[in-house]
Amino acid sequence: MKLHRQILAAAAIGLFSASALATIQNSENGNGELFWTIIDPVAERSYTRDLGVTIDQFLAGVASGQSWSVGADAALTSFIAGTAAGNLATLVWSIGAMDSVGPNRFISTGEDVSRNSATPATATSGLLGIQTTQLRQFDDNANIYLAQANLLGTHPTVDHGSNIATSADGDAYGGAAVYGTNWGGRANWDNSVEVIGGVSKLWLLEQGTNTTTSPARFTQLLYAGNAYTAQWDGTALQIQAIPEPGTYAMLGAGLLVVGALARRRSNRA
Repeated sequence: MKLHRQILAAAAIGLFSASALATIQNSENGNGELFWTIIDPVAERSYTRDLGVTIDQFLAGVASGQSWSVGADAALTSFIAGTAAGNLATLVWSIGAMDSVGPNRFISTGEDVSRNSATPATATSGLLGIQTTQLRQFDDNANIYLAQANLLGTHPTVDHGSNIATSADGDAYGGAAVYGTNWGGRANWDNSVEVIGGVSKLWLLEQGTNTTTSPARFTQLLYAGNAYTAQWDGTALQIQAIPEPGTYAMLGAGLLVVGALARRRSNRA
């Protein structure tokens, strides 16, 4: 029950309140910012949002059990309104962040990134054995995507800006080959979340012990044993630690016991 209260009490603030540069920080200066991409693969349109928090800030929030949420801005409302009704079910989205200064790091959505999630703190092999050399290339194309996306919409002038791009905008389109749904073809898993309302795990990807053939490290982000997840309901994006079903069952059982004791005391009075 204490754990459950801690998670529910974690501040749900506007994602994200930390100050940031007007454009999305890529990997080149280290400690890049989280960015959110929604793709309409049928109409070849995308929405890109600067979430305004760096990798370090985000990991510090995860360590303290913080939760975050962000509502729709004008661009997202326009993007959804301009998506054909038949295309809504085909929308996919993802969250990413990059750091290529020093040991490379990435934040990524993805359901099946690691085979070794039983010991996330020491996980050394990702899906199909991604090597450090492969991980270090994740930002090559993604930086091109961000550079072009940052020229559109409100990114040049507004903190936490956003844009709508189409395939005619080339590399600024989130579904283009430089980013897409698998880090520009560098990942061998799908980092996107399908269908509005879908839920994804969040991962910290890091290079291994050297820059050649060592396995990259994939750590599932957790707080007090509960998985950090991202969910978008069509309007608000929510990131939080979700207790396992067993935790809810224990909470429910505890409440029943407390209720029974309260009734017994009332009957004795």
